[in-house]
Amino acid sequence: MKHTSIQRIVDLFHEKTDNVQFVEQTIAQIKKDSTGLCDPVEVNIDFQEDLIPQFRIWIAKILNEIERAGNSVLQFLYQVDLPESELTRSELNLIDAILFREAQKVYFRNRYQSK
Repeated sequence: MKHTSIQRIVDLFHEKTDNVQFVEQTIAQIKKDSTGLCDPVEVNIDFQEDLIPQFRIWIAKILNEIERAGNSVLQFLYQVDLPESELTRSELNLIDAILFREAQKVYFRNRYQSK
């Protein structure tokens, strides 16, 4: 993914106007990809606060629940469409990779459905 794409995704999270739909779609994508690997993990996003740290906390909880359920995080990475090599990253870098890949899916889906 190009740096400009990453920057656009970060910008979408930080924009205070018209980001609600993007955030909700990203939440739905993460829920979809974690379905069947663990019990649903509740998420409460406060749009008055920085969104990325809130997503990081939520994704960390999902990863913990996946492991607690006896499933492999590797299965989640497969659903997210990240390579196994991502497991060698630090936990924060892995969480960011998951967030950005899920947001990228939403971004490109919206971009190409509009055309």
